[in-house]
Amino acid sequence: MLDYDLLRAIVYRVYLTGIHALRTGEIESSLPRLLDHHPLEGVEELIERKKAGAEKDALPDDEIASHRSRLDALEGELEAAFESSPLPAKPTSFDALDDFLVRARLALGSAA
Repeated sequence: MLDYDLLRAIVYRVYLTGIHALRTGEIESSLPRLLDHHPLEGVEELIERKKAGAEKDALPDDEIASHRSRLDALEGELEAAFESSPLPAKPTSFDALDDFLVRARLALGSAA
């Protein structure tokens, strides 16, 4: 049996956050909320194990295989979300952000 560290719920959070961001342009990192949009069998159980303090317990081999299969599928979904994302390939607000930071720094400097 492999150590649970290899399959922490955070791996699901990373994939699902990326998929959600690429599809919607919104950052959502709450795994329970992400699961509302993208239900996955077995992930709620991982969350419950973590809440119960059993996150370091080893998982049986059959559960590991099941999670690996789901994670492989999520990797494919992440790649597909990237390819079809409505987000721009390059940042479009660099100049506006730079202007804001310069003005904020000047305002903070004059307040000191």
